[in-house]
Amino acid sequence: MLLGGGSPAQAAAAQVLVLMGIMAAQTVTAVVAEALIRRSRLLPRDLAASLRP
Repeated sequence: MLLGGGSPAQAAAAQVLVLMGIMAAQTVTAVVAEALIRRSRLLPRDLAASLRP
């Protein structure tokens, strides 16, 4: 942003926006992975079988 002629405030705002996007993507990934693990779809068959009651 600064190299393109923007102000320091604009550069900071852009960095915060990118940081929030990364954090949102990580949150979605964790929630989806947890749901898949809970349904035993993201585990090897032998491990999934050992977790079933």
